[in-house]
Amino acid sequence: MTPLAVLLTCCLVLTFVLPRATAAPAFDRYDLNVTVKENRLTGRETLSLWNRSGETVSALFFCLSANAYRDAERVAVKEKMSEAYPHGFSQGKTDILRVRVNETDAPFSLEEDGQILSVTVPPLSPGGKMTVRIDFSDVLPDSPARFGKGDDTLNFGNWYPVLCPLREQEKPLYIPFGDPFYSDCADYHLTLRAPAGYRLASSGVIENKNEGIFETAWEVTGYAMRDLAFVLSPAYVLQSRHVGDTLVYVYGFGENDGVALTYACRALACFDRLFGAYPYPTFTLAAADLYIAGMEYPTLVMIDRSLFASDKIEALEETIAHETAHQWWYAAVGSDPLREAWLDEGLAQYATALYLEETYGEERYQEFIRGSETYVRTVFYIMEQEGETVSRAIERPTKDFEHWLLYNAMCYDAPCVMFDALRQMVGRKTLVNGLRAFAEQNQFQTVGKKELIDALSASTGKNIASYLAPWLAGEVYWE
Repeated sequence: MTPLAVLLTCCLVLTFVLPRATAAPAFDRYDLNVTVKENRLTGRETLSLWNRSGETVSALFFCLSANAYRDAERVAVKEKMSEAYPHGFSQGKTDILRVRVNETDAPFSLEEDGQILSVTVPPLSPGGKMTVRIDFSDVLPDSPARFGKGDDTLNFGNWYPVLCPLREQEKPLYIPFGDPFYSDCADYHLTLRAPAGYRLASSGVIENKNEGIFETAWEVTGYAMRDLAFVLSPAYVLQSRHVGDTLVYVYGFGENDGVALTYACRALACFDRLFGAYPYPTFTLAAADLYIAGMEYPTLVMIDRSLFASDKIEALEETIAHETAHQWWYAAVGSDPLREAWLDEGLAQYATALYLEETYGEERYQEFIRGSETYVRTVFYIMEQEGETVSRAIERPTKDFEHWLLYNAMCYDAPCVMFDALRQMVGRKTLVNGLRAFAEQNQFQTVGKKELIDALSASTGKNIASYLAPWLAGEVYWE
Protein backbone atom coordinates (compact mmCIF):
# COMPACT_ATOMS: atom_id res chain seq x y z
CA MET A 1 0.00 0.00 0.00
CA THR A 2 1.30 3.44 -0.88
CA PRO A 3 1.85 6.14 1.77
CA LEU A 4 -1.09 8.10 0.28
CA ALA A 5 -3.35 5.06 0.52
CA VAL A 6 -2.26 4.46 4.12
CA LEU A 7 -3.04 8.06 5.05
CA LEU A 8 -6.44 8.03 3.37
CA THR A 9 -7.30 4.68 4.90
CA CYS A 10 -6.51 6.08 8.34
CA CYS A 11 -8.72 9.08 7.62
CA LEU A 12 -11.57 6.78 6.63
CA VAL A 13 -11.23 4.81 9.88
CA LEU A 14 -11.49 8.04 11.85
CA THR A 15 -14.41 9.30 9.76
CA PHE A 16 -16.77 6.37 10.18
CA VAL A 17 -18.50 6.01 13.54
CA LEU A 18 -19.85 2.52 12.79
CA PRO A 19 -17.66 -0.49 13.63
CA ARG A 20 -15.12 -1.22 10.97
CA ALA A 21 -16.70 -4.54 10.04
CA THR A 22 -20.01 -2.88 9.02
CA ALA A 23 -18.80 0.40 7.56
CA ALA A 24 -18.52 0.70 3.78
CA PRO A 25 -15.18 2.02 2.53
CA ALA A 26 -15.05 5.11 0.40
CA PHE A 27 -14.99 3.12 -2.85
CA ASP A 28 -15.80 -0.25 -4.33
CA ARG A 29 -12.83 -2.53 -5.05
CA TYR A 30 -11.76 -4.40 -8.17
CA ASP A 31 -9.36 -7.32 -7.83
CA LEU A 32 -8.12 -8.33 -11.29
CA ASN A 33 -5.99 -11.41 -11.91
CA VAL A 34 -5.04 -11.76 -15.58
CA THR A 35 -2.62 -13.39 -17.99
CA VAL A 36 -1.63 -11.94 -21.38
CA LYS A 37 -0.26 -14.03 -24.24
CA GLU A 38 0.19 -12.43 -27.65
CA ASN A 39 -3.07 -10.56 -28.29
CA ARG A 40 -5.16 -12.54 -25.80
CA LEU A 41 -5.99 -12.01 -22.16
CA THR A 42 -7.64 -14.41 -19.74
CA GLY A 43 -8.72 -13.14 -16.39
CA ARG A 44 -10.84 -13.13 -13.30
CA GLU A 45 -12.41 -10.02 -11.85
CA THR A 46 -13.66 -9.91 -8.29
CA LEU A 47 -15.69 -6.80 -7.51
CA SER A 48 -16.57 -5.94 -3.93
CA LEU A 49 -19.37 -3.38 -4.14
CA TRP A 50 -21.65 -1.52 -1.77
CA ASN A 51 -25.10 -0.31 -2.72
CA ARG A 52 -24.90 3.45 -2.35
CA SER A 53 -27.82 4.14 -4.67
CA GLY A 54 -30.47 4.50 -1.97
CA GLU A 55 -32.67 1.87 -3.64
CA THR A 56 -32.79 -1.91 -3.59
CA VAL A 57 -30.90 -3.40 -6.54
CA SER A 58 -31.80 -6.75 -8.15
CA ALA A 59 -29.69 -6.53 -11.31
CA LEU A 60 -26.21 -5.27 -12.09
CA PHE A 61 -24.99 -4.03 -15.45
CA PHE A 62 -21.40 -4.07 -16.64
CA CYS A 63 -20.02 -2.27 -19.66
CA LEU A 64 -18.07 -4.50 -22.08
CA SER A 65 -16.46 -1.84 -24.26
CA ALA A 66 -14.21 -4.39 -25.96
CA ASN A 67 -17.22 -6.00 -27.63
CA ALA A 68 -17.71 -2.86 -29.70
CA TYR A 69 -14.60 -4.00 -31.55
CA ARG A 70 -16.57 -6.84 -33.12
CA ASP A 71 -17.80 -4.22 -35.61
CA ALA A 72 -15.37 -1.77 -37.26
CA GLU A 73 -18.00 0.93 -37.77
CA ARG A 74 -18.73 1.06 -34.05
CA VAL A 75 -15.18 2.06 -33.15
CA ALA A 76 -13.85 4.07 -36.10
CA VAL A 77 -15.33 6.77 -38.31
CA LYS A 78 -15.07 6.03 -42.01
CA GLU A 79 -12.44 8.73 -42.59
CA LYS A 80 -10.16 7.01 -40.05
CA MET A 81 -10.83 3.41 -41.00
CA SER A 82 -7.52 2.88 -42.82
CA GLU A 83 -5.63 4.26 -39.81
CA ALA A 84 -7.61 2.18 -37.34
CA TYR A 85 -7.12 -1.01 -39.38
CA PRO A 86 -3.95 -0.59 -41.48
CA HIS A 87 -3.86 -4.35 -42.19
CA GLY A 88 -7.58 -4.72 -42.77
CA PHE A 89 -10.40 -5.23 -40.30
CA SER A 90 -9.56 -7.37 -37.28
CA GLN A 91 -12.11 -8.26 -34.65
CA GLY A 92 -11.67 -7.68 -30.93
CA LYS A 93 -13.95 -8.92 -28.18
CA THR A 94 -14.62 -9.93 -24.58
CA ASP A 95 -16.16 -13.30 -23.77
CA ILE A 96 -17.88 -13.82 -20.42
CA LEU A 97 -17.19 -17.34 -19.18
CA ARG A 98 -18.78 -17.44 -15.74
CA VAL A 99 -20.39 -15.12 -13.19
CA ARG A 100 -20.69 -15.83 -9.48
CA VAL A 101 -22.41 -13.61 -6.90
CA ASN A 102 -21.48 -14.16 -3.27
CA GLU A 103 -19.84 -17.48 -4.30
CA THR A 104 -22.98 -18.74 -6.08
CA ASP A 105 -23.35 -19.05 -9.85
CA ALA A 106 -25.51 -16.21 -11.14
CA PRO A 107 -27.62 -16.00 -14.32
CA PHE A 108 -26.35 -13.46 -16.81
CA SER A 109 -27.05 -12.29 -20.34
CA LEU A 110 -25.53 -9.96 -22.91
CA GLU A 111 -27.45 -6.96 -24.19
CA GLU A 112 -26.90 -4.19 -26.74
CA ASP A 113 -24.99 -6.39 -29.18
CA GLY A 114 -22.81 -7.71 -26.40
CA GLN A 115 -21.75 -4.35 -24.98
CA ILE A 116 -23.68 -4.75 -21.73
CA LEU A 117 -23.43 -7.67 -19.32
CA SER A 118 -26.62 -8.02 -17.27
CA VAL A 119 -26.35 -10.04 -14.05
CA THR A 120 -29.35 -11.06 -11.94
CA VAL A 121 -28.50 -10.75 -8.24
CA PRO A 122 -30.30 -11.35 -4.93
CA PRO A 123 -31.99 -8.11 -3.81
CA LEU A 124 -29.32 -5.80 -2.42
CA SER A 125 -30.66 -3.24 0.03
CA PRO A 126 -29.23 0.27 0.36
CA GLY A 127 -25.92 0.02 2.20
CA GLY A 128 -25.60 -3.69 1.51
CA LYS A 129 -22.43 -5.39 0.26
CA MET A 130 -22.06 -7.88 -2.57
CA THR A 131 -19.15 -9.69 -4.21
CA VAL A 132 -19.29 -10.44 -7.93
CA ARG A 133 -16.74 -12.68 -9.62
CA ILE A 134 -16.48 -12.68 -13.41
CA ASP A 135 -14.28 -15.01 -15.45
CA PHE A 136 -13.65 -13.52 -18.88
CA SER A 137 -11.28 -13.46 -21.83
CA ASP A 138 -10.25 -10.72 -24.27
CA VAL A 139 -8.99 -10.71 -27.83
CA LEU A 140 -7.20 -7.54 -28.96
CA PRO A 141 -7.90 -6.49 -32.55
CA ASP A 142 -4.95 -5.94 -34.88
CA SER A 143 -5.39 -2.20 -34.58
CA PRO A 144 -3.41 0.72 -33.08
CA ALA A 145 -6.41 1.62 -30.94
CA ARG A 146 -6.84 2.23 -27.21
CA PHE A 147 -7.90 -1.43 -27.09
CA GLY A 148 -5.69 -3.06 -29.69
CA LYS A 149 -2.44 -4.60 -30.85
CA GLY A 150 0.04 -2.36 -32.68
CA ASP A 151 3.48 -3.00 -34.09
CA ASP A 152 5.22 -2.67 -30.71
CA THR A 153 2.53 -2.16 -28.08
CA LEU A 154 -0.40 -4.06 -26.65
CA ASN A 155 -2.91 -1.41 -25.55
CA PHE A 156 -5.36 -2.49 -22.87
CA GLY A 157 -7.77 0.40 -22.44
CA ASN A 158 -11.36 -0.36 -21.38
CA TRP A 159 -10.60 -4.06 -21.32
CA TYR A 160 -12.51 -5.54 -18.35
CA PRO A 161 -16.18 -5.54 -17.25
CA VAL A 162 -16.86 -2.15 -15.64
CA LEU A 163 -19.83 -1.69 -13.33
CA CYS A 164 -22.35 0.85 -14.59
CA PRO A 165 -23.16 3.38 -11.83
CA LEU A 166 -25.86 1.96 -9.57
CA ARG A 167 -27.57 5.30 -8.97
CA GLU A 168 -28.72 5.46 -12.58
CA GLN A 169 -27.91 2.07 -14.07
CA GLU A 170 -26.95 4.01 -17.17
CA LYS A 171 -25.56 1.77 -19.89
CA PRO A 172 -22.73 3.47 -21.80
CA LEU A 173 -22.63 2.27 -25.40
CA TYR A 174 -19.65 2.69 -27.69
CA ILE A 175 -19.80 5.21 -30.53
CA PRO A 176 -17.02 5.80 -33.08
CA PHE A 177 -15.89 9.16 -31.67
CA GLY A 178 -15.47 10.67 -28.26
CA ASP A 179 -14.93 8.78 -25.01
CA PRO A 180 -18.07 6.72 -24.34
CA PHE A 181 -16.91 5.53 -20.92
CA TYR A 182 -18.64 6.37 -17.66
CA SER A 183 -17.73 4.93 -14.27
CA ASP A 184 -17.23 5.86 -10.65
CA CYS A 185 -14.01 5.78 -8.67
CA ALA A 186 -12.91 2.48 -7.17
CA ASP A 187 -9.86 0.93 -5.58
CA TYR A 188 -7.86 -1.55 -7.65
CA HIS A 189 -5.52 -4.47 -7.23
CA LEU A 190 -4.15 -6.00 -10.43
CA THR A 191 -2.03 -9.12 -10.75
CA LEU A 192 -0.73 -9.36 -14.30
CA ARG A 193 1.37 -12.03 -16.00
CA ALA A 194 2.89 -11.72 -19.48
CA PRO A 195 5.71 -13.39 -21.42
CA ALA A 196 9.22 -12.52 -20.29
CA GLY A 197 10.71 -9.48 -21.99
CA TYR A 198 7.72 -7.16 -21.78
CA ARG A 199 7.75 -3.88 -19.85
CA LEU A 200 4.57 -2.58 -18.27
CA ALA A 201 3.17 0.95 -18.25
CA SER A 202 0.07 0.99 -16.06
CA SER A 203 -2.44 3.03 -14.16
CA GLY A 204 -1.80 3.00 -10.45
CA VAL A 205 1.44 2.00 -8.73
CA ILE A 206 3.53 -1.02 -9.72
CA GLU A 207 4.23 -2.42 -6.28
CA ASN A 208 6.04 -5.63 -7.23
CA LYS A 209 7.66 -7.19 -10.28
CA ASN A 210 8.89 -10.78 -10.50
CA GLU A 211 10.85 -11.79 -13.58
CA GLY A 212 11.12 -15.44 -14.50
CA ILE A 213 12.68 -17.22 -17.44
CA PHE A 214 9.43 -17.47 -19.36
CA GLU A 215 7.10 -15.05 -17.61
CA THR A 216 7.03 -11.73 -15.78
CA ALA A 217 4.45 -10.96 -13.11
CA TRP A 218 3.47 -7.55 -11.75
CA GLU A 219 1.35 -6.42 -8.84
CA VAL A 220 -0.38 -3.06 -9.29
CA THR A 221 -2.50 -1.07 -6.85
CA GLY A 222 -4.60 2.02 -7.33
CA TYR A 223 -6.72 4.21 -5.08
CA ALA A 224 -9.79 6.19 -6.19
CA MET A 225 -9.41 5.51 -9.91
CA ARG A 226 -12.28 5.52 -12.42
CA ASP A 227 -10.56 2.99 -14.60
CA LEU A 228 -7.40 0.94 -14.93
CA ALA A 229 -5.50 0.67 -18.21
CA PHE A 230 -2.09 -0.64 -19.16
CA VAL A 231 0.28 -0.96 -22.11
CA LEU A 232 2.80 -3.74 -22.68
CA SER A 233 5.82 -3.53 -24.96
CA PRO A 234 9.11 -5.44 -25.31
CA ALA A 235 10.79 -2.31 -26.71
CA TYR A 236 10.09 0.25 -24.00
CA VAL A 237 12.81 2.51 -22.62
CA LEU A 238 11.98 4.02 -19.23
CA GLN A 239 12.77 7.47 -17.89
CA SER A 240 11.47 9.05 -14.69
CA ARG A 241 11.61 12.21 -12.63
CA HIS A 242 9.98 13.57 -9.50
CA VAL A 243 7.56 16.50 -9.47
CA GLY A 244 7.20 17.18 -5.79
CA ASP A 245 6.04 13.92 -4.24
CA THR A 246 4.81 12.52 -7.58
CA LEU A 247 6.99 10.17 -9.59
CA VAL A 248 6.54 10.78 -13.33
CA TYR A 249 7.36 7.99 -15.79
CA VAL A 250 7.77 8.04 -19.55
CA TYR A 251 7.79 4.73 -21.38
CA GLY A 252 9.04 5.45 -24.89
CA PHE A 253 11.12 4.15 -27.76
CA GLY A 254 14.16 6.39 -27.44
CA GLU A 255 13.23 9.31 -29.67
CA ASN A 256 12.58 12.51 -27.71
CA ASP A 257 11.58 10.59 -24.59
CA GLY A 258 13.42 13.11 -22.44
CA VAL A 259 11.55 15.96 -24.13
CA ALA A 260 8.24 14.20 -23.43
CA LEU A 261 9.25 13.73 -19.79
CA THR A 262 9.99 17.45 -19.49
CA TYR A 263 6.60 18.31 -20.96
CA ALA A 264 4.78 15.86 -18.69
CA CYS A 265 6.53 17.17 -15.57
CA ARG A 266 5.96 20.77 -16.60
CA ALA A 267 2.25 20.20 -17.27
CA LEU A 268 1.73 18.30 -14.02
CA ALA A 269 3.45 21.05 -12.01
CA CYS A 270 1.46 23.73 -13.84
CA PHE A 271 -1.94 22.20 -13.16
CA ASP A 272 -0.93 21.35 -9.63
CA ARG A 273 -0.42 25.08 -9.07
CA LEU A 274 -3.58 26.13 -10.89
CA PHE A 275 -6.14 23.51 -9.92
CA GLY A 276 -4.89 21.97 -6.69
CA ALA A 277 -2.64 19.09 -5.72
CA TYR A 278 -2.42 16.11 -8.02
CA PRO A 279 -3.98 13.34 -5.89
CA TYR A 280 -2.00 10.28 -6.98
CA PRO A 281 1.58 9.14 -6.22
CA THR A 282 2.52 8.43 -9.86
CA PHE A 283 1.82 9.74 -13.35
CA THR A 284 2.74 7.64 -16.37
CA LEU A 285 3.03 8.62 -20.02
CA ALA A 286 3.18 5.69 -22.44
CA ALA A 287 4.14 6.11 -26.09
CA ALA A 288 1.86 3.72 -27.94
CA ASP A 289 0.86 2.54 -31.37
CA LEU A 290 -2.20 4.75 -31.37
CA TYR A 291 -4.00 6.19 -34.38
CA ILE A 292 -5.52 8.96 -32.26
CA ALA A 293 -3.27 11.60 -30.71
CA GLY A 294 -3.78 10.67 -27.09
CA MET A 295 -6.02 8.89 -24.63
CA GLU A 296 -6.43 9.56 -20.94
CA TYR A 297 -6.82 7.13 -18.07
CA PRO A 298 -6.35 7.75 -14.34
CA THR A 299 -2.60 8.24 -13.67
CA LEU A 300 -1.82 6.97 -17.21
CA VAL A 301 -1.99 8.57 -20.64
CA MET A 302 -1.30 6.92 -23.98
CA ILE A 303 0.34 9.18 -26.58
CA ASP A 304 0.64 8.38 -30.27
CA ARG A 305 4.28 7.42 -30.75
CA SER A 306 4.46 9.28 -34.10
CA LEU A 307 4.17 12.57 -32.18
CA PHE A 308 7.60 11.91 -30.67
CA ALA A 309 9.18 12.66 -34.07
CA SER A 310 11.29 15.82 -34.09
CA ASP A 311 9.03 17.59 -36.60
CA LYS A 312 5.96 17.10 -34.34
CA ILE A 313 7.33 18.43 -31.06
CA GLU A 314 4.79 21.24 -30.77
CA ALA A 315 1.90 18.82 -31.27
CA LEU A 316 3.51 16.46 -28.75
CA GLU A 317 3.64 19.17 -26.10
CA GLU A 318 0.04 20.28 -26.61
CA THR A 319 -1.20 16.69 -26.59
CA ILE A 320 0.69 15.89 -23.39
CA ALA A 321 -0.67 19.05 -21.75
CA HIS A 322 -4.24 18.21 -22.76
CA GLU A 323 -4.06 14.59 -21.60
CA THR A 324 -2.35 15.60 -18.35
CA ALA A 325 -5.15 18.09 -17.67
CA HIS A 326 -7.56 15.16 -17.82
CA GLN A 327 -6.06 13.97 -14.55
CA TRP A 328 -8.10 16.78 -13.01
CA TRP A 329 -10.98 16.96 -15.49
CA TYR A 330 -12.12 13.33 -15.80
CA ALA A 331 -9.93 11.37 -13.37
CA ALA A 332 -10.18 13.37 -10.15
CA VAL A 333 -13.40 15.22 -11.04
CA GLY A 334 -15.60 12.89 -13.04
CA SER A 335 -18.41 13.74 -15.42
CA ASP A 336 -20.61 11.90 -17.88
CA PRO A 337 -19.03 12.20 -21.35
CA LEU A 338 -22.07 10.64 -22.99
CA ARG A 339 -24.31 13.49 -21.82
CA GLU A 340 -21.88 16.37 -21.29
CA ALA A 341 -18.77 15.66 -23.35
CA TRP A 342 -17.92 19.36 -23.42
CA LEU A 343 -17.32 19.43 -19.68
CA ASP A 344 -14.12 17.43 -19.30
CA GLU A 345 -12.86 17.98 -22.87
CA GLY A 346 -13.54 21.71 -22.81
CA LEU A 347 -11.84 22.12 -19.44
CA ALA A 348 -8.84 20.05 -20.59
CA GLN A 349 -8.56 22.11 -23.76
CA TYR A 350 -8.75 25.39 -21.86
CA ALA A 351 -6.23 24.06 -19.35
CA THR A 352 -3.90 23.49 -22.31
CA ALA A 353 -4.24 27.17 -23.18
CA LEU A 354 -3.39 28.10 -19.59
CA TYR A 355 -0.38 25.77 -19.68
CA LEU A 356 0.93 27.50 -22.81
CA GLU A 357 0.44 30.87 -21.15
CA GLU A 358 2.23 29.78 -17.98
CA THR A 359 5.10 28.35 -20.03
CA TYR A 360 5.48 30.78 -22.94
CA GLY A 361 3.47 33.89 -22.10
CA GLU A 362 0.14 35.47 -22.97
CA GLU A 363 0.87 35.74 -26.69
CA ARG A 364 0.99 31.94 -27.00
CA TYR A 365 -2.23 31.72 -25.01
CA GLN A 366 -3.97 34.13 -27.35
CA GLU A 367 -2.65 32.25 -30.36
CA PHE A 368 -4.15 29.02 -29.01
CA ILE A 369 -7.52 30.67 -28.35
CA ARG A 370 -7.60 32.18 -31.85
CA GLY A 371 -6.73 28.78 -33.29
CA SER A 372 -9.63 27.20 -31.40
CA GLU A 373 -12.04 29.85 -32.67
CA THR A 374 -10.79 29.44 -36.23
CA TYR A 375 -11.24 25.69 -36.03
CA VAL A 376 -14.88 26.05 -34.95
CA ARG A 377 -15.65 28.52 -37.74
CA THR A 378 -13.90 26.30 -40.30
CA VAL A 379 -15.92 23.24 -39.30
CA PHE A 380 -19.17 25.20 -39.60
CA TYR A 381 -18.10 26.40 -43.03
CA ILE A 382 -17.25 22.85 -44.18
CA MET A 383 -20.58 21.54 -42.93
CA GLU A 384 -22.49 24.30 -44.69
CA GLN A 385 -20.61 23.77 -47.95
CA GLU A 386 -21.68 20.14 -47.84
CA GLY A 387 -25.30 21.19 -47.40
CA GLU A 388 -25.47 20.08 -43.77
CA THR A 389 -27.81 21.77 -41.32
CA VAL A 390 -25.98 21.60 -38.01
CA SER A 391 -26.65 22.73 -34.48
CA ARG A 392 -24.27 25.18 -32.82
CA ALA A 393 -25.14 23.80 -29.38
CA ILE A 394 -22.26 22.75 -27.15
CA GLU A 395 -24.43 20.94 -24.64
CA ARG A 396 -25.97 17.77 -26.08
CA PRO A 397 -25.43 14.03 -25.90
CA THR A 398 -22.39 12.80 -27.82
CA LYS A 399 -24.52 10.60 -30.06
CA ASP A 400 -26.46 13.66 -31.26
CA PHE A 401 -23.52 15.35 -32.98
CA GLU A 402 -24.02 15.36 -36.73
CA HIS A 403 -20.36 14.64 -37.51
CA TRP A 404 -17.18 13.79 -35.62
CA LEU A 405 -15.58 17.05 -36.79
CA LEU A 406 -18.46 18.95 -35.24
CA TYR A 407 -18.06 16.94 -32.04
CA ASN A 408 -14.40 17.98 -31.89
CA ALA A 409 -15.26 21.61 -32.55
CA MET A 410 -18.09 21.87 -30.04
CA CYS A 411 -16.66 19.74 -27.21
CA TYR A 412 -13.02 20.89 -27.32
CA ASP A 413 -12.59 24.22 -29.05
CA ALA A 414 -15.91 26.04 -28.57
CA PRO A 415 -15.81 25.59 -24.76
CA CYS A 416 -12.19 26.76 -24.80
CA VAL A 417 -13.31 30.01 -26.47
CA MET A 418 -16.24 30.20 -24.04
CA PHE A 419 -13.95 30.01 -21.01
CA ASP A 420 -11.71 32.66 -22.51
CA ALA A 421 -14.69 34.98 -22.96
CA LEU A 422 -15.63 34.35 -19.33
CA ARG A 423 -12.07 35.20 -18.34
CA GLN A 424 -12.35 38.54 -20.14
CA MET A 425 -15.44 39.28 -18.03
CA VAL A 426 -14.24 38.17 -14.59
CA GLY A 427 -10.43 38.18 -14.88
CA ARG A 428 -7.90 35.39 -15.10
CA LYS A 429 -7.24 35.02 -11.39
CA THR A 430 -10.92 34.84 -10.50
CA LEU A 431 -11.63 32.25 -13.20
CA VAL A 432 -8.71 30.06 -12.17
CA ASN A 433 -9.76 30.30 -8.51
CA GLY A 434 -13.23 29.15 -9.52
CA LEU A 435 -11.85 26.17 -11.43
CA ARG A 436 -9.63 25.28 -8.49
CA ALA A 437 -12.65 25.38 -6.15
CA PHE A 438 -14.56 23.16 -8.57
CA ALA A 439 -11.72 20.64 -8.51
CA GLU A 440 -11.27 20.68 -4.74
CA GLN A 441 -14.98 20.50 -3.90
CA ASN A 442 -15.71 17.58 -6.21
CA GLN A 443 -12.62 15.41 -6.04
CA PHE A 444 -13.38 11.72 -6.75
CA GLN A 445 -17.04 12.57 -7.36
CA THR A 446 -19.08 12.38 -10.58
CA VAL A 447 -20.67 15.75 -11.27
CA GLY A 448 -22.10 17.92 -14.04
CA LYS A 449 -22.41 21.50 -15.20
CA LYS A 450 -24.38 22.50 -12.08
CA GLU A 451 -21.40 21.92 -9.81
CA LEU A 452 -19.13 23.80 -12.21
CA ILE A 453 -21.54 26.73 -12.37
CA ASP A 454 -21.91 26.77 -8.58
CA ALA A 455 -18.14 26.92 -8.07
CA LEU A 456 -17.62 29.62 -10.72
CA SER A 457 -20.56 31.67 -9.44
CA ALA A 458 -19.25 31.56 -5.88
CA SER A 459 -15.79 32.58 -7.06
CA THR A 460 -16.89 35.38 -9.36
CA GLY A 461 -19.96 36.66 -7.53
CA LYS A 462 -21.81 36.58 -10.85
CA ASN A 463 -24.65 34.55 -12.33
CA ILE A 464 -22.51 32.23 -14.41
CA ALA A 465 -25.51 30.12 -15.44
CA SER A 466 -26.98 32.99 -17.43
CA TYR A 467 -23.61 33.66 -19.04
CA LEU A 468 -23.01 30.06 -20.13
CA ALA A 469 -26.58 29.44 -21.29
CA PRO A 470 -26.32 30.97 -24.81
CA TRP A 471 -22.99 29.25 -25.43
CA LEU A 472 -24.29 25.87 -24.38
CA ALA A 473 -27.54 26.32 -26.34
CA GLY A 474 -25.74 27.35 -29.53
CA GLU A 475 -27.00 30.92 -29.59
CA VAL A 476 -23.55 32.50 -29.85
CA TYR A 477 -22.84 34.04 -33.24
CA TRP A 478 -19.83 32.30 -34.87
CA GLU A 479 -19.87 33.61 -38.45
